[in-house]
Amino acid sequence: MVLILVLVVIAALSLAAMTFSEWMFTERQAAVVSGRQAEARALAESGVEAVRQFLSTDPQTAVDAGGWYDNPGVFCGVVVLDGDQARDRGRFTVISRATDLGEYSGTRYGVEDESAKLNLNTLMLIEKRSAGAARSLLMGLPGMTEDIADAILDWLDEDDEPREFGAEVESYSGLDPPYAPKNAPLAVIDELLMVRGVTPELLFGVDTNRNGYADDTESAPSMLEGVDPSSGPMDCGWSAYLTLHSLEANVQPDGQPKIDVNHDDLQALATSLEEAMEPEWAKYILAYRQQQQSNSQQQGNNQAGQQQSGPTAPSNGPGNPQGPNNSSLNRQDDNPSPQNTNQNEQNTARPSQAGSGELDLSQPGNTKLTSVLDLIDSKIQVKFQGQQQAVEVECPFKSETAGEYLPKLMDVLATDTSKTIAGRLNINEAPGALLAAIPGMPTEAVDAILSKRQAAADSGSNDLRHATWLLTEGIVNLEQMKQLLPLVTGGGSVYRAQVVGFFDRDGPAARIEAVFDATQRPARIVSWRELTALGRGYPLDVLGAETGSE
Repeated sequence: MVLILVLVVIAALSLAAMTFSEWMFTERQAAVVSGRQAEARALAESGVEAVRQFLSTDPQTAVDAGGWYDNPGVFCGVVVLDGDQARDRGRFTVISRATDLGEYSGTRYGVEDESAKLNLNTLMLIEKRSAGAARSLLMGLPGMTEDIADAILDWLDEDDEPREFGAEVESYSGLDPPYAPKNAPLAVIDELLMVRGVTPELLFGVDTNRNGYADDTESAPSMLEGVDPSSGPMDCGWSAYLTLHSLEANVQPDGQPKIDVNHDDLQALATSLEEAMEPEWAKYILAYRQQQQSNSQQQGNNQAGQQQSGPTAPSNGPGNPQGPNNSSLNRQDDNPSPQNTNQNEQNTARPSQAGSGELDLSQPGNTKLTSVLDLIDSKIQVKFQGQQQAVEVECPFKSETAGEYLPKLMDVLATDTSKTIAGRLNINEAPGALLAAIPGMPTEAVDAILSKRQAAADSGSNDLRHATWLLTEGIVNLEQMKQLLPLVTGGGSVYRAQVVGFFDRDGPAARIEAVFDATQRPARIVSWRELTALGRGYPLDVLGAETGSE
């Protein structure tokens, strides 16, 4: 009997010990997993900080380090925690969608320029500049309809008047619960889900884990109802084409403010220009600012006997039978003397060089530029010191040689003195669907843009840093470029990065999507979204894991 009792006690103690051991083992495993989850998050946060530091460097240093677009050496599989075993090595990878001939395709190791997307919060400014332009831009999105485009614009605008196919408060008041349009800029893209006609499938596509493409376990994008697959990839829906953050720094390449070419103090302007460019260029720009206004500019009409000069003179026609030499600048009476005729020939037949006289910079500038492009092929007449008559000055900025000077002018000059410019579309990164929707963009120009920027990317060229390469490459003419310039840019200063923190084997992962504003240094984080709950998102080999033979 005692023996049986002893056996029972031993069995009970053994069972208790085994249960305690298993419980302690489970607790230890939970602690290890919790610790590794914290480590994975720290790895991802390290990647976010690494991106912020990279974007805080000066542009040339970043280029020398491989750039931000596709740089595996800086952004792929970066070891943060080292170890002899694969499960102990912790890394981060910065990964983004790649584009192939204007369509999202595949992945790359780098960040996304937000200026490659359509900024919803600047659509109202675009609409004020050109009626119908905002709808045209929205209609460039795959699967977009006029009903939804107008409903989005009605959601953003300040009034309660519905557009042709739009939706204002009447369309939402009957819902349960009822609500009203925001009539203000959006705070997050997700707010579009409240707009009539916008569905989660249209806004976010079939990419449920937000890795930038449709996995085998996700529905095919072609299954989206009412969306033509040929109009553009819809793996990630419209969210891949839209932003609220696009912004560019209005500064010179060295980070200094650009020169305000419309500065009222011409003496200060002269000093800045002479330090930044060729003396002939600087003097011509100053002469342009001081050019003599024509009567049409001063009074809106051309009165006989009054002095006239300026970049455009009247041509032959019913209202001006004597042609361009009929201005009082080129004649003193109806029967000019030989001396006057010689003076006319000197002033109009052979334009003088900008350096042939001295300008009186104490005099105000009569003319302001609407854009740097106004200088190209301009015709001006200006009075130099000691001269009674204005003379035509030869323009050094010829359209046929724009490639030699225009990038430099765009580097240093500005007509907009704002520190930043919002909402312009980066033609070097934007998908083809958005390029084709830009008001004023010639249809045939889109393919030329895609081809040229691919060639530049393959060669590592920096010649496309300003959108004016469309002009210098002959893709658009001068007038078309003037129309496009307020809407396009060669690159922005706000970037989006998806950062994955992971272990080479047997570990959790953390995923963060952050948006960085690099218009200032150091760059600052303006948006942070946790994606960890959606899983790692990418295979370990794509992220740069090294498992070896373990």
